Amino acid sequence: MDRGTSAAHILRNTHIPLRLGYVAVVNRSQEDINQAKSIPDARRAEDRFFSSKPEYRDVLSHCGVTQLARRLNLLLVDHIRDLSTQRLSGGARIRAVFNTMFGPTLRDLAPH
Repeated sequence: MDRGTSAAHILRNTHIPLRLGYVAVVNRSQEDINQAKSIPDARRAEDRFFSSKPEYRDVLSHCGVTQLARRLNLLLVDHIRDLSTQRLSGGARIRAVFNTMFGPTLRDLAPH
């Protein structure tokens, strides 16, 4: 994007709606790479960029590599879960569905 432009309307998923929406990231520029800017430094700069722009404040959950990684991880986990429960039958399937639905809550309640 050019300076002075905003993608906030796209991140709201109203311009051209996608089923899973959009996630904006700020990549390292060639100058950043030439100056050996580290990945952690680039991610901090990305966080500063999005959090400092008023137009992105209401769509911060759609901004940054961290959010992209989180969304992709959830999609992968859901996909694996769907595949694993499709191949199970009977009691094994019931157990898998139960663990999927109640496992995290039960782990939170278990004494450590």
